Amino acid sequence: MLVNAAEVFAECSAEATGAQWSIAGETRQLDVNLVRLPADGVIEMHEGPDVDVLWLVVDGSGTLFADDGPRTVRGGDLIWLPRARRRGISAGSRGVGYVTVHQRRQSLQLAAPPRARE
Repeated sequence: MLVNAAEVFAECSAEATGAQWSIAGETRQLDVNLVRLPADGVIEMHEGPDVDVLWLVVDGSGTLFADDGPRTVRGGDLIWLPRARRRGISAGSRGVGYVTVHQRRQSLQLAAPPRARE
């Protein structure tokens, strides 16, 4: 058991936006986030990551915008977003909460430049 998504979203303020919970652990193979947008909140159209993403809408409703047109989404909808495709979402009057699941992407690691030889 990781978390109860309904409880996480129930504890959010009406204005909460973005990831409200994320899976932890360095050895995991998946990234999992509970994302919330407040009423009438928007994530503008953008190119998705280089991995397929599953969304499970668990709270509220909204409109998903994708290359194949807008689509109403609501609690219980399971959505597959193919990698590198454009997408955006606008929340309905009660907001929208959803779970995202995708293959873990390695975070950018910055390293110090190599030392010059003397």
